[in-house]
Amino acid sequence: MSERSSWPLALALLAAAYVAAQMLADVTSLKITEVAGFSMDAGTLVYPFTFTLRDLVQKVAGKQVARALIMAAAAINLFMAGYLMWASAVPS
Repeated sequence: MSERSSWPLALALLAAAYVAAQMLADVTSLKITEVAGFSMDAGTLVYPFTFTLRDLVQKVAGKQVARALIMAAAAINLFMAGYLMWASAVPS
């Protein structure tokens, strides 16, 4: 298998990791935690990884793909926020 043929798999894994990190950061930002004596939202622990993952996507696939991934992650996060809001309002 050539190095070039493994790029789609690498891109798919990087994209999935990026979207997952974005979602984890958004959901866990609702919880305030204490780390080493400092209070912060728990999403702060995951969010910095999104920058590295985004940079890796740009390196593997280019700026246009990275921009599309950012927009897709934003849409997914908006859908998730709306769905969670709806789910919390629906009677049990």
